Amino acid sequence: MDLKNNMEISLFMAMSANGMVARENGEEDFLSDANWELYCGLARKAGAIIIGRKTYEDVKKYYNEYSFDDLTDVKKVILTRDKNFKIKGDYIIAHSPEDALDKLSALGVRESLVSGATVNTAFAKEGLLCNIVLAIEPVAIGKGISVFSKEEFDLDLSLESVKQEKDGRVILKYNAINKLMI
Repeated sequence: MDLKNNMEISLFMAMSANGMVARENGEEDFLSDANWELYCGLARKAGAIIIGRKTYEDVKKYYNEYSFDDLTDVKKVILTRDKNFKIKGDYIIAHSPEDALDKLSALGVRESLVSGATVNTAFAKEGLLCNIVLAIEPVAIGKGISVFSKEEFDLDLSLESVKQEKDGRVILKYNAINKLMI
């Protein structure tokens, strides 16, 4: 199956002005609630999300008001290397980007939203990203987790749009140009 031609994969991350998506402990207290609403809207439009196990666990640990469980109309995939990982509910477990996309394709899904530094990197390295949407908060934090994990790859982007929100956030949308990674 040629995954690149069969599914549109978009990446969404809310981040500080200096590129941090969470504190080192996974907490996202510096990000505004508006980002969760934007994420949910993009997830519903796509029809599917792919997140990492750590992202799933961090959201569950730190946020009572937000839950991936609330996205009842969205197919939800958790990407994990742990072959023994189990979860209750309507989640699909996958062990690689290709595994996730194969499972979603079998369900008729044509578009998916990815999030989480490790997942973002895995999809970027495989050349599977089509679009990147970044919600940039007017804040900087000293230490944290960046949009991508620290691995070697290059991803050429073309700026599609810039939107400044009333709350000071800036929403950037990029198209991925070079889908072949190192």
